[in-house]
This record gives sequence, structure tokens and C-alpha cells, in this order.
Amino acid sequence: KTPNSLGVIPSLSLYIYCEDVDALYKKAVDNGAKSLMAPNDGFWGDRFCTLVDPDGHEWMFATNIADHKKN
Repeated sequence: KTPNSLGVIPSLSLYIYCEDVDALYKKAVDNGAKSLMAPNDGFWGDRFCTLVDPDGHEWMFATNIADHKKN
């Protein structure tokens, strides 16, 4: 069962690193994901976003940008 089918708010969110969070965000939204937070830079050095898939599961995706800025 999914959060949407049960009518509940998800009890957890996964934080997953990816190569290009901006590209992943665009592709996800274009394919039906709901945006909770567009990509933005976190103070800890990750660029991240939050999405909800069509079943109601919440996902956070991130790309580390702090290491790239040092070079």
C-alpha cells in the first residue's frame, strides 16, 4: 500500500545523492512528480530538492557542490 492509497503523510524521506540534481528534478517533475522544494544550495555543501512521487512517497535528491567549489 502507498501513502496516497492509505490517505496518510509519508513517515520518512529518503536522501539520495545523484550526479546532477537539477537535471533529475526537471525529469522527475516532467514525469509526474510533485515538487515540494526546487533545487537550492544547503549551507552544508549540497544542492538538494524534495519531490513526491505519484504514489505519495517523499524523496530528497542531492548533489555535493562544496567539493567542486574548492577546486
